[in-house]
Amino acid sequence: MKIRRRQMVLGASLTPLLAACATQGGPAESVPAPSKVPVTVRYLHQWGVLYIDRVDKMMADFTAKNPMIKAEHTRVGDVHPVFITNQAAGSPAEVHMMWRSNMPGFAVKGGVMPLDPLIRSEKFQTSIYYENEFKSSQFLGKTYVLPAAASGAWYVLFYNRDHFREAGLSDAKGPATWAEAVRYAGLLNKRGADGKIERLGFEPALRDAGTYNSPFATWLATNDGKFASDDGRKLLFDSPQGAATLEWMLNVVRQVGGPEAFDEFFDRAKGGHDSFPIGQRAMYMTNHSFPARLQLVAKDLRYGIDFLPRGSEKGATGIVRGGWSNGIPTGVKAPYEAWQLLQYLSATKEGAGWFMQEQVRPSPIKTVNEDPSYNTLPHWDVIKRGLVADRLVPVTPMDPEIDKLTGTMVLDAFRGKMPLKEALAFAQKEGQRMLDEFWASVKV
Repeated sequence: MKIRRRQMVLGASLTPLLAACATQGGPAESVPAPSKVPVTVRYLHQWGVLYIDRVDKMMADFTAKNPMIKAEHTRVGDVHPVFITNQAAGSPAEVHMMWRSNMPGFAVKGGVMPLDPLIRSEKFQTSIYYENEFKSSQFLGKTYVLPAAASGAWYVLFYNRDHFREAGLSDAKGPATWAEAVRYAGLLNKRGADGKIERLGFEPALRDAGTYNSPFATWLATNDGKFASDDGRKLLFDSPQGAATLEWMLNVVRQVGGPEAFDEFFDRAKGGHDSFPIGQRAMYMTNHSFPARLQLVAKDLRYGIDFLPRGSEKGATGIVRGGWSNGIPTGVKAPYEAWQLLQYLSATKEGAGWFMQEQVRPSPIKTVNEDPSYNTLPHWDVIKRGLVADRLVPVTPMDPEIDKLTGTMVLDAFRGKMPLKEALAFAQKEGQRMLDEFWASVKV
C-alpha cells in the first residue's frame, strides 16, 4: 500500500542518520571545567526571521555579561537535519535548538550531552519551570535539554463567540465533551446556495500532522488512551480508546458534510490561521501563539479560548509533548561555556523570558507569565491554566516519524482508502517495526 512504502523509506532512512551522530559508548557525564582562555560559542536555531534582531540582542547581552565568552548565532530552516550533519562532521554548534519530540532519538544515540551533572553541581533550580515542561526535557530519567518555549497549552480550542450566539449556543465556553463537539460542529456549519461549506463548524485538525503537531496523539489523550509505553519501546494506540478516537475524528467531519465537502472547503478556503479570523471557521484547534496573531490581524474579533473537549471523564484537556528546547551536542569544544549560554537562552527572565515576551507567547518559566505585559491578551488566564493542567504523555525515539504515520492513517481512513480498524492496526504495526529497528541499533 502507499502508506507502507512511504513509511518504510522514512523509517529506514532515519536510523542510519541518527547513527551518524552517535558517540562511542555514549556521552560522558562528568562536569566540564571552564576554559582558561576566551572562547566563542555558537547558537544554531530556526527562530523566525522577524525575531533575528532579538536573537542578536541576546547574543550581545550575554557577551557583555560574560567577557570571556563571545556568543554568536546562525539561523537555519530546519535544525534537525543540520544537527545530524554537523555531528557526523564533528563540528556541532555549542548550543542547539531542538524540538523535544526529536530529542529522545538523538539522546539515545549519544548525540546530546546529559545535563544532570551540571544541574547538580551548580544547584540549578529546575523548579523555575512548570513541572511537565521540565519533565518533557528528559528521557529515561536523564535531562538532555532545557525548555525554551512552552509546550503546555499547545493544543487549545479557539471559538468565534458571535458564531456561537448565532447558532443558539452559549458563548461563555466551548464544547466540553466529544459529543458536544460533534453537535456544535453541525450547528455551526454553514453552507451556501450551491451546497458548499461557507463556514466550517469544526474539524479535529485532520490535515495538521507533522513534526510539530500530532492531532491523533492529542485526541487519544483526551480519551484517556495511551500512545506509547513509559519506556518508549512499545506503541499502544491500537486499543479500544484508539479506535474510538479515530472514529470520533471521522464523525466530526461526517457531521459537516463528509470527505468530499471537507476537501473542497480546504481547496478553496484560506489556510487554518487565516480562515478563523475572517470567519471561515467557527472553531479552530491551535496553539498558544495564536492570540498574538489575532491581536495583529483581527483586533476586534470576539473570540473565546477553552480546553479541548474530552472523550472520557478521565481524559486530558490538553497535552505536553514536543515544544522548542535547547541542548548541548556531545563533542563541543567548550561545554562549560555552552552550559552558560544554554542557561541564558532557556532559564533566565532577562534572556529566555524576555524573548518569549517579545514573541507574545508563554514561557516555560512560571514567573515570566505573570508579567503585566500579557494582560492585554484576551483569555490569558486559560493559557496559564493549561500550562499547569496539561498532561505529560510518554514519548518514543521515533515520534516524528510515527506522528507522520498516524497522520497518514487518519487521512486514509477518512477518505475510505482503508477500513478504520485496519488503518489503526497497520499504523501501529508499521510504527512498532520502525521503533524496534531503532532500539535494535543501540546499546542501552
